[in-house]
Amino acid sequence: MASTTQPITVERQDKQEKVVCDEIKRAYEFLAEEGFRPSYEEDDTVKFRVEGVTARLDRLDAGYRIYIWVLGELPEEQRPVSYWTANYINLTQPFVRAGVTEDNSLIVSYSMMGSDISQFLETLIDSVNRLLFAGRKANQLFNDQLKPKPLNS
Repeated sequence: MASTTQPITVERQDKQEKVVCDEIKRAYEFLAEEGFRPSYEEDDTVKFRVEGVTARLDRLDAGYRIYIWVLGELPEEQRPVSYWTANYINLTQPFVRAGVTEDNSLIVSYSMMGSDISQFLETLIDSVNRLLFAGRKANQLFNDQLKPKPLNS
């Protein structure tokens, strides 16, 4: 019985991978039509630039995500400021999430869970604008926290 279920599992997995590739291809085509110049990365992530910032779009288990790197590979002593910045963004910016990666990079992302690619693409331009705003705000907050503070302030 195990031998008969194995091919079915493989067929389903192949079909699911094809669907993911088709959905990512639709996202790529949408970005190209909107005037972005997208490119594929090796892990089926679509990379594109907007206002000088590199954004990436990828498939999650139950939806889609776009994200930008705000600050990359910061020194370890700046990790508390990275977390403070991410927490502040999470509290004040609706629809986006900020986080700190293992290499102490600060990223901002927008995810839409449980949707098909058409629903995600309907909100993509607005989502990119929210990401850019949150990314600029995070960069400003991070740098403000690193500035020396006068003792009598």
